[in-house]
Amino acid sequence: MITKVDGVRVHGGDELIIKIRAHRPGDRLTLTALRDGTERTLEVVLGSASGS
Repeated sequence: MITKVDGVRVHGGDELIIKIRAHRPGDRLTLTALRDGTERTLEVVLGSASGS
């Protein structure tokens, strides 16, 4: 489960989508995820969605 985007807490799926859509393809984001009781931080580069 993703708990933070760029260090800011995310409280649900809709909020996560809004935070990601506020960025452009190629932007780097730091995501914090909770898995098996352990928080991990990951750096991702956003891609783009195709219209097909």
